[in-house]
Amino acid sequence: MKRFKINYALREKISLAAVFVFITLVMLLCNFLTEFCADDYIYMNSFKTGERIDSFFEIFPSMASHAELMNGRLVSHFLAQLFLLLPLPIFKILNTAVFVLEIFLVSRISGSSKKYEPFLLFCAFALIWVYEPAFGQVNLWLDGSCNYLWSSVAALAFIYPYAALFLKRSEIKHICSEILFCVLGFFTGAFSESAAITAIFVAALMILIFRLSGIKIRIVYYIAPIFSVGGLVFMLGAPAELNNKLSDMTLGSLRVNFIAALEMIKKYRALLILFAILAVAAYYFVEEKKTLILSCVLALGGLCANFVHIFASYYPERCASFSVIMFAAADIALIGKLLDTNCRIALKCTFAAFLVIFSYNLFIGVNDIYSSYVQMNENIQRIEECKKEGILDVELPMFSPHSKYSAVSGLKYLDTQTSDTWPNNSMSAYYGVDSIIGYWD
Repeated sequence: MKRFKINYALREKISLAAVFVFITLVMLLCNFLTEFCADDYIYMNSFKTGERIDSFFEIFPSMASHAELMNGRLVSHFLAQLFLLLPLPIFKILNTAVFVLEIFLVSRISGSSKKYEPFLLFCAFALIWVYEPAFGQVNLWLDGSCNYLWSSVAALAFIYPYAALFLKRSEIKHICSEILFCVLGFFTGAFSESAAITAIFVAALMILIFRLSGIKIRIVYYIAPIFSVGGLVFMLGAPAELNNKLSDMTLGSLRVNFIAALEMIKKYRALLILFAILAVAAYYFVEEKKTLILSCVLALGGLCANFVHIFASYYPERCASFSVIMFAAADIALIGKLLDTNCRIALKCTFAAFLVIFSYNLFIGVNDIYSSYVQMNENIQRIEECKKEGILDVELPMFSPHSKYSAVSGLKYLDTQTSDTWPNNSMSAYYGVDSIIGYWD
């Protein structure tokens, strides 16, 4: 009997496609099982008039008022108000695509061998799924995704050309690419504080390494971070940003914030411990040191993304997302190189053990997302039933998600004391009732 053999290249392509499909289906399911919550309701309305936004051009005056009243993240909140104006499935599909792009960038920023690409892609997804705090807020919640997931992808895309140049994979040469790189730099700077500062910090480190190594680089690599700084100044210059986000900068507050940053990094300390082990192994077993240097730069970026919050007025878990992304990228870079050494068997055994942890978290997470979806839909149906019966002051039962994977976890679903406050008033306006208040059974 004749045997048909699939060539190695085709097998790798099939494996890569299978991983992409798996990640896409998981995230697509999670996105479609996530409803509006918290700030989503208030961002449906104009910050200038307080009325529901009905057209694209109404977003611009709303964002002008947003800079005065809320914060300077105009890029992310412009996207949020745009998506809230469009049919919701558009956001869910695009948000899934952006998450997949994030995983791809994390797995490819080090330029590891393509023969390991499916494995590294899966590892990147697993590490972020398990260790990213407030996963649902960052990747599923509409307003949260626009602030954290999308800004992370912009920052990774900005860092990528520096890594590619350092590893001699590619270089930005054409004028159109240079213009796009500078535009990306500005939007990266204007997206989110921690991701912007980290991207600028990593770019500066890479430029310093180029200079110390005597490597000549094109001027666009110097100019793009200046555009990023311009974007950051544009964001931080908003009146509300200065009033609401920065701490009072006393020694006492900085000390308290430093301890808070240490406590936050403890939540994903496994990524730091893994990096330390992999870095030592790479130092001894990998002759080519460029990937080790790049991974150290990414890890320093992870520390920057965490400790920059020392200067913030508060540090919610969702703000740690880019620190996790950077450490995951540093770990994946080293894993890709160590797979070609005698450490390969140890790495695969470790991965097999970690696969058990990931599988548990995957099932627990998806189940919690589904449970929250059911609870929220039951409450939406209750609102509609009350409206049909002429009851316009609605009481809804509260519920508690059991994991970080539900977008509602850590957010204020409803106030149980008064209906005339956030987010109850925005939610009641959206559903067309006089008031909504929560209660615990």
